[in-house]
Amino acid sequence: MTLLSQKTTVVVLLSTVLAASLAGCATRPLPRQLVAVHTQTQRSDADLLLMLVDQQRAVVGRADVTLKTVAGDRTYAGRTDDCGEAHLAHLPPGDYVIDVRSSGFKSPKSRLTLQPGQSVKMMLELKIDMENMEGGPTLTEQPLVETDTSQLGRTFSSRQLTDLPHR
Repeated sequence: MTLLSQKTTVVVLLSTVLAASLAGCATRPLPRQLVAVHTQTQRSDADLLLMLVDQQRAVVGRADVTLKTVAGDRTYAGRTDDCGEAHLAHLPPGDYVIDVRSSGFKSPKSRLTLQPGQSVKMMLELKIDMENMEGGPTLTEQPLVETDTSQLGRTFSSRQLTDLPHR
């Protein structure tokens, strides 16, 4: 099994376990498009509800979210909950860069403009970081054929032989 296929197997297993453990979050259907939805009110500030998913559309919980003004003078931080959602409220209108950090995923940066009174709902898809999975779990498998020796048999102890079922 090649290193790439081992990493792929690990990613699939981790996504499956994560999806199974977050089954309570599955009561809400995920939107089919990665589109921001805007609503206007008479407020002077703005809100952002950010949902993070992976490539299989499973939610990504416990990710760090940073919202920084393009000018770099203000930073707002949050963390996604177990359902992959982070809510940043009472933000001043302006241009922002969204930075997301989660173990095992590439850190995407997205731009966002918030208008006064806007409540933005946005979903970001995180890509798996295959290059930096060295520290992650690895799977090993036993070979079906022993190629280092010419031995064809196996030795059994007398205890193993006496423990065999009788007819």
